[in-house]
Amino acid sequence: MSLEPRSLEALFELSRDAVIGTENKNRTVVFVNPAARELLGAQVGAPASRFIPREIIDEPSERFVAAAQIGGESVDISVTRQEGLSLYILPRSSVSDTLDSLPEAAAAEMGSLLMTERLALDRLTDLSRAEADDKLSPYVSVLYRNYYRVKRLHDHIVTAVSLRKNAVSFHPRLVSPEEIFRDACDTVRSLLTGNDVSLVFEAPEEPCLISGDPRLLETLLFNLLSNSLLHTHGGHTVRVSLTVQGHRCVLAVDDAGTGIPPERLSTLLTEGWEPDLTDPGAGTGLGLIIARGIAELHGGTLLIESRRDVGTRLRVSFPLAEDNEIMRLRGPEISYRSDGMDLALTELSVVLDKSVYTHRMFD
Repeated sequence: MSLEPRSLEALFELSRDAVIGTENKNRTVVFVNPAARELLGAQVGAPASRFIPREIIDEPSERFVAAAQIGGESVDISVTRQEGLSLYILPRSSVSDTLDSLPEAAAAEMGSLLMTERLALDRLTDLSRAEADDKLSPYVSVLYRNYYRVKRLHDHIVTAVSLRKNAVSFHPRLVSPEEIFRDACDTVRSLLTGNDVSLVFEAPEEPCLISGDPRLLETLLFNLLSNSLLHTHGGHTVRVSLTVQGHRCVLAVDDAGTGIPPERLSTLLTEGWEPDLTDPGAGTGLGLIIARGIAELHGGTLLIESRRDVGTRLRVSFPLAEDNEIMRLRGPEISYRSDGMDLALTELSVVLDKSVYTHRMFD
């Protein structure tokens, strides 16, 4: 069956998901199913930019998934381009109810246990150093790394629930993302002990300015890097870059890793996400949900393109600060400084070697 409006009508007329088809050249809507008319008011002949964010329309990749806000709602979009047409599929229930049922009481109990465990670990470290007992050091390192892995799970649950309830602490100001992301990459590079993956950061000569919360932006990048580093091996490079495209600043994290299987990619940003229980080191899947939430808080769009055994490209497109916003947010120049290594040690605990977690990091 060819990809043309008549065949699309037969395929998607009864679909619960909203489907919009556009011509690749002029970006005009040539097909909408009943669900798209009901959800978005989409009509044949209208410009696609009325219903889909322009950065998604302008993205040249043939297959990818994206998360954006449309009409104030968080929406997932699967995109396929073929035979001169682009299909945009928006699931009927884009925002997952899974996070509403996360056990907040269990997370609070986990936080209490983490505090007790950290005190015990610090005490054990003090005793081993006082007695000059180097035999304990490898075991202490393992315990510290496991502590940070549990802390990461705890923090992700708390952050995901806060994002879902629009209760996350968000303090935007005028920032240069280059400074934040460069410093974050320097921190990660210093922690890649024993890892054969290199990390490169590139930025445009002219700095861009956005309205952003520095700590949340740093958290976003650590989550994206954790995902890329987890699936990249054998001397490959993870490349972080900043570019200015029109009125937006685009953060890209590219890797040459194992890639994401198509069947998993299609559910990464939808209500049907599930952690990969066959891989104990794969994490819960909350990292990308958190990255999505942080991107949307900043008016950004998250795009994921991946091919099996080729690699993955993660992009976040932020709106540049407008002149009136620059005037409103501009204040004394304050360079952002991360609050130490704790955030990096937490977010990257699934990829860092245990040798990183020595007493030197906690002095």
